[in-house]
Amino acid sequence: MRSHAGQTPMYPGLPRPLPANNNFAVASLIQGVLGLLNAFVIPGLGFVLGVMACVFGGLGMSRANKVGKGQGMAITGIVLGPIAITVSILAGIVWAGINS
Repeated sequence: MRSHAGQTPMYPGLPRPLPANNNFAVASLIQGVLGLLNAFVIPGLGFVLGVMACVFGGLGMSRANKVGKGQGMAITGIVLGPIAITVSILAGIVWAGINS
């Protein structure tokens, strides 16, 4: 197979594979779990981690559609995020009621 200068060869080779990791999905899962655990201890931190779990879960789902990995972790983060937000709000209300 000969290629002339400036022309691409007829068989350029295999396409470059995408990286097989989905760090957004992993971050979403970790933040969702930590947000839910911290919602009872530090409600503000649980709230922030819950919001971040939702954001990173959305990014992880987008990445999972491209890479093909991490969809389950991203979904888990998306589910745990709002739960952590709700629990932290309820814990904050209870904490404010106890300390008033």
